[in-house]
Amino acid sequence: LGADPLFRQLCRGQESFRARLTPKPWRMGLANPPDRYPWDTPVKESEYRSWEQRYTGVLAGFAVCELVNEYGPAPQDPVIARLLRLHDEHVLNPGQPLA
Repeated sequence: LGADPLFRQLCRGQESFRARLTPKPWRMGLANPPDRYPWDTPVKESEYRSWEQRYTGVLAGFAVCELVNEYGPAPQDPVIARLLRLHDEHVLNPGQPLA
């Protein structure tokens, strides 16, 4: 899949995968981005940047996932433990709706 090496390491260590770090725009009431990189013109980049500002402005009101429970022992490998902490810091937003 061409995944980042650290993401592959996390998946192996957890015997699972975690993929999403940002909420899906349509679940926050926004349209999809108007275009994607690389942009064909400066106008297309400007349109994307405007969309990106709106997207960033509503992020705080949503969570990507919710921690329901933890099973088994905590990760022993400090690298995996750090990756899990980083993931959770970016996607958990307790009390906010999932997007």
